[in-house]
Amino acid sequence: EFDFSFKDEIDITDILKMQNFKPSVDGDLLEKLIDYITVVKKYSTVKCFILTNIHNYFSGLELEQFYKELIYKNITVLLIENQKYFETFQYEKTIIVDEDLCEIVD
Repeated sequence: EFDFSFKDEIDITDILKMQNFKPSVDGDLLEKLIDYITVVKKYSTVKCFILTNIHNYFSGLELEQFYKELIYKNITVLLIENQKYFETFQYEKTIIVDEDLCEIVD
């Protein structure tokens, strides 16, 4: 009586959405972020994670630990910040985009 369409492939992200899958927020925020990114990377097709204003939440030491963990797990991250931070870390490459959309490499 009704027309239905079906996907030939099973997508794990659809199953996770259906079950309202989300990480627990108890414990260390940085550990939870790394765990969440690791799980999503392992079970989905996400190639790059985009995070905003992460410098506002973590110390320099925590960011160094975060970067080392991401490099170890071969995870690509793009950080978008609302201001320039004077402390630049070994694993960061800074590009400033001004109001005219000109790129300034730092």
